[in-house]
Amino acid sequence: MVRVYVTSTGDGGTAAAERMAERLAALGFNPFVPRHYHRTPGREERQPERLPGRRDLDWLSVCQALFLMRGWEDCEDSREELARARELGIPAFTTVEELSRRFAPQLDATLELPEVLLEPQLICD
Repeated sequence: MVRVYVTSTGDGGTAAAERMAERLAALGFNPFVPRHYHRTPGREERQPERLPGRRDLDWLSVCQALFLMRGWEDCEDSREELARARELGIPAFTTVEELSRRFAPQLDATLELPEVLLEPQLICD
């Protein structure tokens, strides 16, 4: 299963990243959303902004791809995650279509690939 690190910043924050993770999982990916694992149970208020912690970046090092949520360019922690992915040689994507195309041979052949949502853009290869 292809492990994908999903940035949890950008438009929609962690909630949007979790919805994207559900979508990626349905397509056969194994997504990881860093802030999802830092929640305090039962607490609904917004978590303070912070750069990705060492344990988050450790997860990035075992992923095969980085998925950047819309609005990532304006988020310092997403830029840090992208810089780390580049150091590790991990490709980054901004669309599900590009991610799916890149890893299609490794995904379950019975799953349908998604329709184009945004103009495909490969960030790093």
